Amino acid sequence: MLIVIYLLLMLLSLVLWIWLTRRIWRVSPVAAGTSFFLLLPAIYWSWKLWNDPAARIRVPAIANVVITVILLVMSYRIGDTAVQDFLRKTAAQPAQSGMPHIDMNDWCRDKYGTSFDRDRGACVEKTPPVAK
Repeated sequence: MLIVIYLLLMLLSLVLWIWLTRRIWRVSPVAAGTSFFLLLPAIYWSWKLWNDPAARIRVPAIANVVITVILLVMSYRIGDTAVQDFLRKTAAQPAQSGMPHIDMNDWCRDKYGTSFDRDRGACVEKTPPVAK
């Protein structure tokens, strides 16, 4: 659900960005073109045209700043949620060292004449050889 809201806000952000560049277009089409693709010209023209009554850039500039802050907070939240879910799933999984294949004891007995040791995970002799 959080990702769907994030994607909708990204779409809204694009609409607001187009609104901002259309307001810059009133003053300079070249500046609007560069502002659409780059952030720094948009910041410069927003600052330069802040008090220009023809551009009326305050509302789109403030809306873009607000939506950008919301998207940054949501990006952090989505990443944090993903990490917490991963850690919860990792902690919930038991270690896989206990139960190997059920027939391992039979296999060790038939192949090597030994028994299967679950702790070592290998075939071992039933009685260890006597050291000389």
